[in-house]
Amino acid sequence: MSSYASYFGFSSKAKKLSPEEAVQELKKRFGGKLPPDMNLNNDTDATLTRYLVARSYDLDASEKMLRDTIKWRADNGIADILTDPPPERVMATMRAAFPHALHDFDKLGRPVYIEKTGRIDPEMIKAKLSKEDVIRGHLWMMEYQNRVLMKQASVKTGRTVDSMLNILDVEGISTSHISSNMLDIFKAVAQIDQDHYPEQLGAAYIVNVPLVFTMIYSAVSIFLDKRTRGKVFILRSGSNQTKELLKAMDEDVLPEFLGGKCKCVGGCVSGKLNCTQVDNKTIHHLAAEKFVEGLIAGKVTL
Repeated sequence: MSSYASYFGFSSKAKKLSPEEAVQELKKRFGGKLPPDMNLNNDTDATLTRYLVARSYDLDASEKMLRDTIKWRADNGIADILTDPPPERVMATMRAAFPHALHDFDKLGRPVYIEKTGRIDPEMIKAKLSKEDVIRGHLWMMEYQNRVLMKQASVKTGRTVDSMLNILDVEGISTSHISSNMLDIFKAVAQIDQDHYPEQLGAAYIVNVPLVFTMIYSAVSIFLDKRTRGKVFILRSGSNQTKELLKAMDEDVLPEFLGGKCKCVGGCVSGKLNCTQVDNKTIHHLAAEKFVEGLIAGKVTL
């Protein structure tokens, strides 16, 4: 547990309880157990630490946050979402409208989410997806990332991996990406992530940043809490951008369009301009489908 405390830099001198003691006290309030579907790598101390950090080690606020999440997960069927995914209509539209992929792991073992944010299609989203559709698709991906990819990463690294790296390529972004509909969706997704997946963003690199992005980021960053904003790094295209990305990811897993050498068969991210696979399914999407098929058939377990 001491590694979690030292990582987040909390001092026991400023608190009635040390971080380690706070974890044990919060654990007692939950009878030492958490629902297994939300307890990443079966590491209760790590899960409790994330909620404590999110509420600045205020025990009562952390307890409320965690109880709210447990209720929210039960009310929304989150435990079963991997075997009860959104309709293919929703998933196919999201692959087309949000060019993306859960693309391998970074040097710290964290799953990497890559999105061509600047190529998101706001008109397709407005025409074909409700806010609830997008939220459900996002939740499915979060749960796959948490309960499958982070589990794989934890086994591989020999320690609990419970955070992710995001790379958002904003080349081509415009004011159409901050329409009222898009902002409404972004606000809802950001709120869910901050309330129910606390401290899971390890870092976010925003790359290929055009001049107009300053205005756009001002419009969306108000929906992010201070800790989340502190994990966002804005990079402009060029050798320095590639250098920074290569600090986080190995060259052979960083896509070529970001300065690396990875050229996934059929494309590294979804979308008709990026993926030549059937139905915009990258090899990463196909791997996720195969896992879920095995899960439903009882051939693999979580």
